[in-house]
This record gives sequence, structure tokens and C-alpha cells, in this order.
Amino acid sequence: MQNTEHIENISNDDLIRYHLSGIRPRRELKVGIEVEKPAALLSDGSVPQFRGKHGYQQVIDYFVEQMGWRVIKKVNGHPYMLQRGDTVLSLEVSGLIEFAGSPHSNLHDVALELDLHRHELREVSHKYGIRWLGLAVHPLSHQRDHDFIKSERYTMMQEVQGNKWSEWSQVTNSIQVNFDYSSKKNLEQKFHLLTRIAPILTAMFANSAITLGKPNGYASLRGKITTESDGARYTPPPEFFYRNFTVERFVEYVLDLPMVFIMRDEKHIAVPQRTFRQFLKKGYRGHGATLEDYKTHISFLYADVRLKHYIEYRSADSLPPALTPAVPAVVKGLMYDSSGWKFIDELTKYWTYEDYLQLRKDTVKHGLQAEIRGTKVLQLAKDVVNQASENLRCIARHDAEGRDESIYLDPLKEFVFIHEKSPGEWTHDRWRGEWHGSAAKLIDWAEY
Repeated sequence: MQNTEHIENISNDDLIRYHLSGIRPRRELKVGIEVEKPAALLSDGSVPQFRGKHGYQQVIDYFVEQMGWRVIKKVNGHPYMLQRGDTVLSLEVSGLIEFAGSPHSNLHDVALELDLHRHELREVSHKYGIRWLGLAVHPLSHQRDHDFIKSERYTMMQEVQGNKWSEWSQVTNSIQVNFDYSSKKNLEQKFHLLTRIAPILTAMFANSAITLGKPNGYASLRGKITTESDGARYTPPPEFFYRNFTVERFVEYVLDLPMVFIMRDEKHIAVPQRTFRQFLKKGYRGHGATLEDYKTHISFLYADVRLKHYIEYRSADSLPPALTPAVPAVVKGLMYDSSGWKFIDELTKYWTYEDYLQLRKDTVKHGLQAEIRGTKVLQLAKDVVNQASENLRCIARHDAEGRDESIYLDPLKEFVFIHEKSPGEWTHDRWRGEWHGSAAKLIDWAEY
């Protein structure tokens, strides 16, 4: 059978069919998680380099030679992507290791896979004097301190997207949740509702208040960099926000984004000053559009919620390991029960698109202390956590000890209900108070 992903001269209908190919029965819906995280040297907390005695490459080589991981992709002769079973580790441009877990039918297995990764990464990395941190930015390093892996891909992306993209891609770290849908209508409902509620989740999970060894004035510096980047790629358009969102509208929006490159025979071919719509109609230098080209093109859309053959939630800062499972727990609790959809619809029914855009800016600055239409985000976050917790209890997926999936919200409840602050706000206050500006205290708190 011919691989349709590489057939040239596809149509709009092929693109829509690709997104709808992810439809699955409700009983088969799954959740997966991807985690980026910065690293620090055990000796002084500074950023490790890719090469050298205390480099990321040492960790990667050990994984391949001793831990059963295999290299499935290289860039410039360096391992770029590893796989063992269904779990994938990939290297960011700075050499950081990103974890991409396999999709699971319950959060207990998501948390278990993540925990196995954490223990393995910690054990191996400590051999080379490296520790990993659940923070969205490194608390001490500057962008210039990182040892970046040069590649055609990133050179082309930087040329098209500029310095802000470089800052965003090279020094920020996030948690991504991937989840499913059971019909076209179910997809469209989940996508626009999660887009609407995303700023509240950004506030709850804000965790990048310290950079260059001092407070930076934001609960989520990662979010600030995102909201100030290329609007067409980073800012969700009105089509994503309103109730009349459709898969067709998503495709139409993506078609009008500028292209970066296509791949042919494992080589990057820059496609300058051309949208995917133009490429679809006219091709480029004898190359017609393929489904694989479209998938590559989608990867350059960085909105809070993104569509592939599953939905991606993308606006959470990287967090310490105890808090990380709370991100998929909130998403599943809101998205996999119809009462969650009704809750979001009711909560946001009076918001305008302009309200939403302002909220995105305010939550990265003020975290849970931001407001929308006179209501504090803190109160909305409490409502969100309560709704997600109730829904997870109703879904009733239990572990071996009889606990349902709402247990993964407990660490988050400590911040939302007891501290009444996001992790970013909380670490800022600790930094100014009992930590006395100690990076070591922050690093110990955030360590994987």
C-alpha cells in the first residue's frame, strides 16, 4: 500500500480528513503528556553544555549504550530522537531532553511513566553532575550561556520567525497535554472551549518568576515571551475562540500562515514568502504539497491549543514532578466529561475576544491575582479545580489502591486553595522572604 503522507498534490479535503482521522470511540479516548525542563550543574547551578565532561551528550550516550534506548533520528551526526517502547525522548535546540510519553487510558499510567522517566533521568544525570528542574526557564542562565545544536531546521526557523522565536524556543520549557475526541462535533467543542479557558490554566501553572538570579516581574516569563512573539503563530485567532469554530476554520487559518520549509530526501528546502495555501495551489520548485508537508507546517503554529489528529494543550509552564500530573488531570477533568464543557461555557459566556486577549497578557504578569470583568482569576481557578476534581471522581478510573484520578490534583490544590498563589507567585515570595535570594533553595524545590 502506498504511503499517502508523501503523495504530492493533496487537497483541502485531505487536510480535513487528516484531523478527523483521530476520531475514536469514547471508551478508547486517551491522554498523553510531553515535558520540557531545564538542567543545572550539581556543582553551582549553572547551565550545562551539550558537549564535555558534564554535558547532555554524556547522558544521551549512556541511555543508548546502557539503558536500552535506540536512536531513531540524528541531526548533524548527533542523536536527536530516542525511543524505547512507545516513549520518545527528543533533544531541543539547546540539547535539553524532552520527554514524550505514550498515550494512556488513565492518568495513573501517565503518572507512572513520567515517574519512571524521572528516576531514570535523575540516576543517570547525577553520574555526570547534572540535575533537571521543573521550571519554565533556567533561574540563573542567559540565552547566550546555552550550547546550541546547530541545524538547518533551526537556522531556517530563526530566519523566518526572528529573535523572539529564538528566545522562546531556546530557553523556555512547557508541559503539553495530548488528548482525543470521539466525533467532529466533539473535537470542535473541546478545541474552542479549551482555548477559552486556557488563560486560567496558564495562571494556575505559572512557574517562571525567577531569571538571571532575580525576580523578573512575571508569574510566567515563558508566557510573556509567548504573548509577545509573532501574533499569527502564537495568538489564538477569533476563529479558535468563538462557538462557531470548526475543523474547516482551523485548516483555513493554517493555510494562510507563512511556510518555513519542506523535507525531501531527508533534506530541508526553504520555502520563503509563500503561504501553505499558495504552496497547495502552485507547488514550489517542482514540489507539490504532501500531507507530511502539512504536518510540518502545523508544527510552526504555537497557539495555546493546537490540532493534529489529536488536540494539544500547550500553555502550561514546566513544573516540579509532584505538580506535573496535575496538568493532564485538569485537562482530562474538563474535557472528558460533558459537565466540564457546560462549566466552561457558563464561566466564559460573557467574555469577548478582546477580554480573552487581555486576560492572556494579565495572567502571565499577575498569575492568579489577575482579573477579568471584575472577577479575580484566583476564584475562577478554584472553580476550575473543583469541577475537574468532581469530574475525575465521576469518571472513576482507580489505581491498585482504589484511588481515583483526582488524587493528581492534590498538589495543585495546595497552591490554589491554601497558598492562593501560582507556583511562580509562591517562589517569588519565597525568594524575597525565607529563601533570601538563594538559587540553591529554588533549585532544590524544583529538582526532578
